[in-house]
Amino acid sequence: MAHTIGSYALPVAPDAEGYEVSVLQLAGMTRALDGTAVTHYLTAKKRWAGSWSGLTADQRNSIMTQLLTQGHISWYPWEEDSTQYTVRVLSGSWGATPGSVNRFTVYFELEQV
Repeated sequence: MAHTIGSYALPVAPDAEGYEVSVLQLAGMTRALDGTAVTHYLTAKKRWAGSWSGLTADQRNSIMTQLLTQGHISWYPWEEDSTQYTVRVLSGSWGATPGSVNRFTVYFELEQV
């Protein structure tokens, strides 16, 4: 499966430096009749953070369009060939790629819903 974010096929892999996948455990706590705490683990969600460097202006704009979508989008991460996740965008931004002319870096943070 092509690695995509939303409806856009990604042209390059995320930068290895700074690419992070983490797991957020969601849990609830209740008290038993004797007052002791009982923790119930509800689910675990994945989060991804990283950047894509060396993008053209068109590639940057296409990725940013997906990151600015108000709603859930699909995400095929690089470390899992054919697994699709539904994610929400926690943040998305871009800047100039250091040392490159007319090349850009897009930064992202995604969370599984």
